Amino acid sequence: MAKRRKKRYSFKPRFFIIIAVFILLIFACVKLITSLINNTDTAASNIIQGTNNITIAIDSGHDSKTDKGAVAPGGVYEYKLNDGVAKALSDELKSRGYNIVITRALNSGEEKTLNERALIVNEAWPDLLISIHHNTNEDVSVKGFTIIYNSQKTAIYDGQYIKYKNQTYKVTNKDDSYIYYQSGGSEKKLDIKSNAGNYKLIDLTASSLITKSKEAANDIYNSMKNLSFISGLTSNIDNVIIDQNLQLMRQTHCAGIMVECGFMTNESELAKLINEDNQKAIAKAIADGIDNYFNIGDNKESN
Repeated sequence: MAKRRKKRYSFKPRFFIIIAVFILLIFACVKLITSLINNTDTAASNIIQGTNNITIAIDSGHDSKTDKGAVAPGGVYEYKLNDGVAKALSDELKSRGYNIVITRALNSGEEKTLNERALIVNEAWPDLLISIHHNTNEDVSVKGFTIIYNSQKTAIYDGQYIKYKNQTYKVTNKDDSYIYYQSGGSEKKLDIKSNAGNYKLIDLTASSLITKSKEAANDIYNSMKNLSFISGLTSNIDNVIIDQNLQLMRQTHCAGIMVECGFMTNESELAKLINEDNQKAIAKAIADGIDNYFNIGDNKESN
């Protein structure tokens, strides 16, 4: 009777390829999860840090390449005027201690879509968004600034959140002693008494953000109406502060407004808008309104 041969086992190259792909997939998943967990820290590192713990996102409308915005007679592009006011506003707010995040590098060739700008804003978790633009009209006699808020805020982020140790978490519950929040797939709790001053609660319900946006619009209007070289579009505040469904403000989970600083199609107003000192004056008026909105200083105006 012939001896039975022992069966030999050999590993085929395909086996090692499958193992290698499996290991790479695990590595990629771990990296993705780590990135998501640390996402707020990454965004925070791009914020110009101030001293008053309030973050303002500044959006300068359009860009120098594919979307230059409106163009005035004589070849003045809107994005240049937007950059001038946005730069002045950034400098003014930094001098007052605010944290600043910019959606597009000013006075550069950088391009950002509205979706990209919204992502930058949302990752930074600012307290207020200010978008800077300039207006045009077929009637060249029309002039004056307008301020826009959006009553169509996204409800994706509806709820309360907590800022704690440079990260932001969704609040699941709270009582007199603890705030419960979601972190890494599990619920954690924060002792309110022992952490007093170390955290910040944020209400991101759409109705709350709309109310806050209107309050910011009113405060900034009350400051800008005192400018000597430019006035509101009309004497009726309801026609100067306008509700308009704009993508950037709709997609961002913070209070936000757009300031249309004036009309480029009005020759006399354009001459004032291109003046650097006037750009700084507009920026200072917006900053004064932001101070009023956050109750900073002693001159909080009533709406």
